Amino acid sequence: LLACIIENESIKSGLFPGPGANISSSKGGGLTKTKNQFRLCKAMFGDEKDWRTVL
Repeated sequence: LLACIIENESIKSGLFPGPGANISSSKGGGLTKTKNQFRLCKAMFGDEKDWRTVL
């Protein structure tokens, strides 16, 4: 989990934005936290045979 977050800067900044970097997703300013969580899930389990069909 931590390795996937640390190695992928876009997921890291989407889940943990820096101070003062609150991007408004309602104004088209980035992905929602839920979408970033799904990207993290795909990064963690995307290569697993049992999960490929689900993801």
